[in-house]
Order: sequence, then structure tokens, then C-alpha cells
Amino acid sequence: DVAVVIQRQVRATRAGVAFSRDPVTGDDDVLIECALGGGEAVVSGLVTPDRYWVGSERVRARAAGAVRTLRDDEARVVAELVRRAEAGFGTPVDVEFCFDKRQLWLVQCRPITTL
Repeated sequence: DVAVVIQRQVRATRAGVAFSRDPVTGDDDVLIECALGGGEAVVSGLVTPDRYWVGSERVRARAAGAVRTLRDDEARVVAELVRRAEAGFGTPVDVEFCFDKRQLWLVQCRPITTL
């Protein structure tokens, strides 16, 4: 049997990858990497993304350019989506996401393999 998933192509204005745990350190903060445009550039390493660490009390940001790709409230929304995905999977996950202007879309979710 073969499973096929069909989903609408989103015209992403910003996209990235978020990890429910830091894949290098294992820290509990959600790590978000985000850049302008579609997600392929972030996933393939073609661009240097902004990085956000979202904990229970604060958001830390390291912008790659002059303007951040996510506001703190948007980073918190992405982090909440990732935490819900982790709870559903029962294991730490990485999530590919994108924004179509203000709408957040989950594009892919899978277990983190490096922990």
C-alpha cells in the first residue's frame, strides 16, 4: 500500500523549522529557525535564518539581518504548535512551518532523530 497526502501549496512569506527540543543540547526551549520566503532555503542551508529560543517566560532572538522575521508573539504561537505536536507524537519533534502573511501553516512534522 502507498499513502498519498495532497495539500494546498502555500505562498509563504516566511518559513522555517522549529524543534520542540534543541537538537544539539537537548534543552527544553523550543528552537525556531525562520527566514523570508519559502522553507526550502532554510531546510537546505542556503540562507542564514533568524533563530529564536522560546521558553516558558521569554523569547530570545538572534536576527540574521536588520529586521526580524518573527515578532515575539508569532514565535510563541509557533512554539505552542510545536509543543502540541510533541504531545501528540509522544516524542520530541521538528516541524516545518510557514506563514502566508499572518496565517501559520504546519507543513511537516516528524520525530527529532538526533536526540
